[in-house]
Amino acid sequence: MRGFDRPTAARYSFLLGVPVILGAGLLSLLDVLTAEVMMFSTAVYLSAFLAAAISGYLCIAFLLNWVRSHSLYIFAVYTAVLGTGYLLYSFLA
Repeated sequence: MRGFDRPTAARYSFLLGVPVILGAGLLSLLDVLTAEVMMFSTAVYLSAFLAAAISGYLCIAFLLNWVRSHSLYIFAVYTAVLGTGYLLYSFLA
């Protein structure tokens, strides 16, 4: 609606999420560092962090490439159906 092309709008939406993701990561790191007993070694936490960072980067790169030549209509329908199903499940369960 603001006149952005699809790749620019997608990149902007990902950039809007960066502060929230960093904040959540810092809170989780604080929980890990202040825990009385560490459930796993530092190597496990580091490898999990790296795996999440690499897979997240690859997913974002894929989606940005997808947006250049395809519509997100299928994704919108998928999230609407999944969200509606979850809401129905949570209200009826």
